[in-house]
Amino acid sequence: MHIIPHQILNWLSALASIVLLSTLIISPAIHANTLPKSVDTSTLVLPEVPEVDLLALDDKIKELLDTHIRPIERKSARVEQLHQLLFDSQYLNIGYEFSATKTAQQTFDDRNGNCLSHASLFVAAARYVGLKARFQLVEVDRQWEKEDNYYIVPGHVNAFVNLPGGATATVEFVDSYVSKELSPKTMPDELAQAEYYSNVAMEHLSSGDKLKALAYLKKAVKTYKKQHAIWSNLGVVYKFLGDYDRAEIAYMKAYKLNKRDPSLITNIYILYTQQGKTELAAKYEKRVSRYLKRNPYKLNQMASINIASNDLKTAERLYKKAIHIKPEEHSFHFDLARLYFKQKKYNLAEKYFQSANKAATERGQPSLYKKKLDHFYKSRDRYQVNL
Repeated sequence: MHIIPHQILNWLSALASIVLLSTLIISPAIHANTLPKSVDTSTLVLPEVPEVDLLALDDKIKELLDTHIRPIERKSARVEQLHQLLFDSQYLNIGYEFSATKTAQQTFDDRNGNCLSHASLFVAAARYVGLKARFQLVEVDRQWEKEDNYYIVPGHVNAFVNLPGGATATVEFVDSYVSKELSPKTMPDELAQAEYYSNVAMEHLSSGDKLKALAYLKKAVKTYKKQHAIWSNLGVVYKFLGDYDRAEIAYMKAYKLNKRDPSLITNIYILYTQQGKTELAAKYEKRVSRYLKRNPYKLNQMASINIASNDLKTAERLYKKAIHIKPEEHSFHFDLARLYFKQKKYNLAEKYFQSANKAATERGQPSLYKKKLDHFYKSRDRYQVNL
């Protein structure tokens, strides 16, 4: 986490995390006239979603804050010491977990959470000790995380503190964002609460429970109606459940709130294309085409299509572009290595087999390519190998 001073503050501090926030999910397959008749989900019995107070703190936390933070007279120092108390490795050492969306209290108890969780705990604690803290929604470079049949595009949130004399401080929870020029926007508490429900919905969707995902997203849009990303996610879940009419309604509500978001526009285009509504789909086609060319998984898929048509130069270029966008995705390196092997470019093949193995190891899968590497070394003098 970093505390980034504005105007007259002169100190800096650090820790790290990231968040599954405002996640926009994008169905990858696009085939015209493939959807059956829309079903009616209004009769579904959905699980109850409990009311959650995102910023509630118990007496144990308050006592800790009263002892260690409240007595500090200078408010800028109070912000810095609060950060150290919560996140520094010598103190509570609250860590980061990408998919763990938690309340302020749960984040403190479990000693981990994602960026929304960290921001919730910091904002709640800061307000308790007399600081004017609020959430900030931050525009960041788009990244794609691939699930079984959709992509997740994470967003980001941090915290902001007003200090005496017109000074301000941004409290950042991701090291990689500290040196970047960000474009934050104030985030009302109601939106943070809605994002909590939306993130929990995404966790349920990832585990295959679409009804819980639907229940939490309906709770999210009821909590805050003006966030387009949540409406878009609601539309995708309706689509997964076969309720294409309600999916369209949710998408259009999102579109009224934000006509420029490429992930939302992609979702709309996919729905209309799969329904055979070609005239409606055509309105979004050019923008979707531009967007998908920046999606590394789509680029990788396009490279495979080019290999099938024997356009190997284009495939090589697309694989390299996918790796440039997302170098940590080991499968991109592996696919390029296989292409080079088939072309008998063994030095290049070895280079990308090694980089695939390195990327997999860094993501906690050290044995994923061991057998394939052994097979490569034994077989590189042959004309073919089945990888």
